[in-house]
Amino acid sequence: MPLASIPLRIRVKHTSAKRSKDDPFHTFAGRSVYRGSTGCVAKTVDVEKIKEFPCDDDSCMLQSYKHSVFGFVDVHTNRHVLQDDTEARSAEVDFFFDSPENKMSVLTLKGHSVRVDSSNEESIILRCVTHDVGFLRKMARLAEKAQEAGEAIPRSVKDCSMTDYAIAVSHPHGSAKAISIGRLQQYRKAQECPGSLKKLLRQVTGKRLRVTTYDTPTCHGCTGAPVITGYDDGWGWWEMGHSTADLNSGINMAFTVQK
Repeated sequence: MPLASIPLRIRVKHTSAKRSKDDPFHTFAGRSVYRGSTGCVAKTVDVEKIKEFPCDDDSCMLQSYKHSVFGFVDVHTNRHVLQDDTEARSAEVDFFFDSPENKMSVLTLKGHSVRVDSSNEESIILRCVTHDVGFLRKMARLAEKAQEAGEAIPRSVKDCSMTDYAIAVSHPHGSAKAISIGRLQQYRKAQECPGSLKKLLRQVTGKRLRVTTYDTPTCHGCTGAPVITGYDDGWGWWEMGHSTADLNSGINMAFTVQK
């Protein structure tokens, strides 16, 4: 199923020494401590500009002889998941980890670099390298089909049965893929509160943020998971990623930049 194939598991094995003192992962700075999260394949997988270049990964399984890689798969996740290229190169991304029984079907790519998502500064893009041109083409087809599936749902169906809910597809605690459904609490109508996390993040990005809140069950490892609602700009794997939970209420939040 294309929709279920797009979300994936990210395993970060090293925390950069450049994490600031107010960063939630600062206590791990400079250390090799496992952190798990969720990501989502980018909307567009470039199969037109595939080119061969030398593999410089010292830990690659093919390191015993000189070989090349052929392209990249870009993955969206939350900005706080990956600080820089140092963390990116320690990351491994697991595709198709859909159930504990199908571990033999999991395909793992190594991280290469990160860049800020120009369309949403609360999102980071992790670039992964692959030796398999066929895999690039497969992910391009799955991303295209996922987009088509969302667009095929009639507006009337979204309005009457989907606008009350928020659906998250994640890898909780680094486990197999799970689908969680909860109530949409507030759709991008969070009040401006002094000292709120919303205000803090807006100052960091320099842009005004919107917040979507929901009670969909989440836990460690769910950050970066795509959050789906029935609204036009809330339907699609690339619109919102689960970010955090309010420390007082426990309500989950996803941040997007107002356009």
